Amino acid sequence: MAENSDSLLDSTSPEYFVELNPVDGSVGSEEALHARPQEEILEDCGFRAIDLLARTGATSCSADPFSPGFQGALDLQLFAAEDEGRTEEPSERRKREEREKGNVPKSQDLAGSAILIGGVLILFFFGTYIVQRIGELFARYFGLIATQGGVFGIEELQVLMKDLFLQTGMILAPILIVTILMGVLGNVVQVGLMFSLQTLEFKLERLIPDFKRVLPVRRNIFNLLKVIAQMLIIAGAAYLVVVDDFIPMLKSGGMGLTQAVVVFATVAFKLLLLCGVLLLILSIPDYFYQRFEYIENLKITTAEAKRERKD
Repeated sequence: MAENSDSLLDSTSPEYFVELNPVDGSVGSEEALHARPQEEILEDCGFRAIDLLARTGATSCSADPFSPGFQGALDLQLFAAEDEGRTEEPSERRKREEREKGNVPKSQDLAGSAILIGGVLILFFFGTYIVQRIGELFARYFGLIATQGGVFGIEELQVLMKDLFLQTGMILAPILIVTILMGVLGNVVQVGLMFSLQTLEFKLERLIPDFKRVLPVRRNIFNLLKVIAQMLIIAGAAYLVVVDDFIPMLKSGGMGLTQAVVVFATVAFKLLLLCGVLLLILSIPDYFYQRFEYIENLKITTAEAKRERKD
C-alpha cells in the first residue's frame, strides 16, 4: 500500500497536493482508526471517500494515512469541473422540503402566455358587451352633468362615485376573473396545487444585487436566446397579420368610425392571439429547462446522499 501511495505522490504535481487534516485536529487512536473503514476516516477529514478513491485510483492517501497531516494526491480541478462534486440526484425528501419553501421548477412565460390568451379570448367574446356598457356609462354620467350644470352636493357626489366604481367593477370583472383563472391554471399545470407563505417572507438577500446574473453562465445564455426568440416571434407574427389585413387597413380611411375601429380591433385580436399561442409553445422547452436547472441546483454530494440514506 505504501508503494502505491509513493508512486502516486511522485506522479502528481505538487500544486495539487492538499493536506487532509482532520476537522477537529484528531480522529482518535491509531488502533481505533485501523478498526474503522477507510471511507469513514476520510469523511472525518472533510472529503468524500468514494469520490476521492475513484478519481485518483489510489488505494490509500499516504504511506501512513493515520498520521496527523498526511498528504494525498488530489487534482482540485476535478472538483471544480463538476460544481463542487454535487453529482448525486436529490432525494424526495430534499425536493419536498424545497417545495414547502415554495422553491419549485416552473416557467413564468407559460403562465404569462396563458394569461395573454385568456385575456384576448375574453375580449373577443365579451368585447361588444364591454364597449356597450362603457358607452352607456359615459352617456349616463355626461347626461347627469349636463342636467345638473356640473353642480353636485357632497351626498349626491358620494352616491355617484359609489355607483361609478360598482359599474366599472362589473365591466372589468369578466376580464379580471378569466385572467386570474388562467394565471392560476398556468401555475397549477406546472407544479400542482401548492400554497407556501415562505415565498411572501421578506428576505434582505433579495435586495442585494446578484452579479452572477451578468456573467455568461448557462442560465443567462439560455435566457438571452429565449428573449431573442420571443422578439423574433412577435416580429414574425406582426408581419403575418399586417400582410394579411393590409388592404382592409388601407381602406379604413374611407370608412366610418365604427367600421374602422372594428377593422383595427380585428387586427389587434389576431396579432395578440397569434403571439400568445406561439409564446405558449416556446414556453414548453423553457419549462423543461427550468426543471433541469432545478435538479442541478438541488444535486448533493456523495457524503450528503449517504447521510440522507442513514437518516
